[in-house]
Amino acid sequence: MADLVALAKSKPGGLSFASQGSGSGGHLLGEMLKARTGANMVHIPYRGAGPAALDLATGRVDFFFVSYSSVLSFLQAGKVRVLAVTSPKRLPALPGTPTMREVGFAGIELDAWFGLVAPAGTPDPVIDKLNAAFVQAVRDPDIIRQIVEQGAEPAGNTPAEFAAFIASETERFGKIVRAAGAKGE
Repeated sequence: MADLVALAKSKPGGLSFASQGSGSGGHLLGEMLKARTGANMVHIPYRGAGPAALDLATGRVDFFFVSYSSVLSFLQAGKVRVLAVTSPKRLPALPGTPTMREVGFAGIELDAWFGLVAPAGTPDPVIDKLNAAFVQAVRDPDIIRQIVEQGAEPAGNTPAEFAAFIASETERFGKIVRAAGAKGE
């Protein structure tokens, strides 16, 4: 990562970074790195991870913050290289790959997450039943294996904990969106 930033600072015009689209996680992570380092980095938004990953693998863009599963085939073919992961801890699928914190870029973190949500006003007993079924599913060994193979880690928490997490992430990334002037597409 330090070499990537040094290259961006030394290269006239800087480096280009792909994203899955304007306002996406990949865009915001690139903006965070750009703001942290002061390096010249040009955002190239795509319509999804697939086209951006292809352009990364063929050298049309210089780097890309993306989920492991979105570039897995290019990684296996030796067309791309993972420099660091943006999760708080190393991924089981990439145990030899350091986190951004480990390579000196603490705070440039985004752990991709998925969750189950319901419409506002859904009765608590229904929420509790859905949550129990979801937590049971993410503890199933076959589900765990599939999730880990995709470079993720299964988790299950309470509806209140998940709501607090969403609120925290919304506040954290809202600041980045405002600072970068990012607009979702």
